[in-house]
Amino acid sequence: MGKGVLPKFLNDGDTATSWMSQNERMEQWVEIDLQDVYDLSRICIDFAGESASSYSVSTSPNERDWTLRQTFRTIEFAHIKSIDMSKTKAVRYVRIDLTTPNTVKGYRIREVQVFGTLAKVNPVVSMTLFPQNECLVTGQEHLRIISFNNSLIQRNDQDSIFNQLALSAGKDAVWIKQTRLGKSLRYHFDEGEWMQSATTHTARSLLKTQPWTHIILQEQSEKPLIDYADFLASVKLWVKAVRKYCPNPDARIILTMNWPFKTSTDFYGDMKRFWDNCTKVAEETGVSLFPIGKGYEAVFTQDGRDALNAMYTDDRHPSVMASYMSACSVLAGLYDINPEGIMYCPKGMTPEDASRMQARAQEALETYKNTCDQTGRIHFTVKVTDQFNRPVKDNQPVKWSVNGGGTIDANGLFTSNKIPGIYTVEATIGKMTAKAAFEIKSAL
Repeated sequence: MGKGVLPKFLNDGDTATSWMSQNERMEQWVEIDLQDVYDLSRICIDFAGESASSYSVSTSPNERDWTLRQTFRTIEFAHIKSIDMSKTKAVRYVRIDLTTPNTVKGYRIREVQVFGTLAKVNPVVSMTLFPQNECLVTGQEHLRIISFNNSLIQRNDQDSIFNQLALSAGKDAVWIKQTRLGKSLRYHFDEGEWMQSATTHTARSLLKTQPWTHIILQEQSEKPLIDYADFLASVKLWVKAVRKYCPNPDARIILTMNWPFKTSTDFYGDMKRFWDNCTKVAEETGVSLFPIGKGYEAVFTQDGRDALNAMYTDDRHPSVMASYMSACSVLAGLYDINPEGIMYCPKGMTPEDASRMQARAQEALETYKNTCDQTGRIHFTVKVTDQFNRPVKDNQPVKWSVNGGGTIDANGLFTSNKIPGIYTVEATIGKMTAKAAFEIKSAL
């Protein structure tokens, strides 16, 4: 992916930049969040030479309910398509589904312009409780972890660093990895569920071999940034596969967040897009998110550009320090502990560097609270929005209660009594109430 072809350039007002799809998949889609609700009048799509011979435009008020507006077929290459949207009311999201390319190079759009006026709507406020369904497994003292990864974890053998950290911290946790260099989660999945040979496992065949307690998913370097649709679809495929094929169907699935390239010209902007896309996928699929990329951001913010550069061995791959910081994040995230003070320091690092990486890992972890941790807790949150996904401020406190046992505090933190069963948590703000059912299982 070259400079100036990222999703942020889809509607940045500059036709000298553009969005370009990945070549490997025929069907792609792009989406624009208008940030408010509009009555539309017109949409202009400025295709470069890599245009679509068939595509469609859809709109949605809430990113859930989509209405197909128009479908197009064309043999034109570079061209501008002006689309009448004068009967389209109360829209927040616009999506372009690209189904057939005109060239083997995929799709390139220089600019999408959306015209309209602010809509006059009556907000309908609702409250949603997250997570909506969850399973908390207690009694897991022996963690057995498998990762399906590429070179981002392979470099420096991050699993071996983790295993030494766990040993030093007195934790019974062992991580092994399944690597496909330069490949995506979709590639891992598409290798199939059977062994390639008598001695060579595919990821899905390896999944069946033992009751893993945790599955780590590592996406290809840029995929979360440039192809959100396939990123989301790939994680969904893996969630279904784990639930179906793993001898422990309640294995906790972990998504590790990637980071911008060393040569990124918009480090904070790219980091935000990684963050937004990873948190959206985690929320929709119910997986845990370990914010490794946020550790890189903490290094840049706290220690400067030279320190950030030391986190790379080339444009994207981690140095030993970066792999150590990532391993600290995973160990601390699994056990909900602070990694600062763990004694293990790998070869090639100073104790001072190790201490600093532990601190940056902790700072990264504090940016995101996962649904579950190993200490028997679930973190519940509420969102108050209108029918267009716009946040609604409500200064009233949230009142929490739980039915079935355990406790829940004023911040929505449920602590298990470790008794198996079905539980219900309820949150109330004023006259609004939301409930969620969840289950506690024993690993013993």
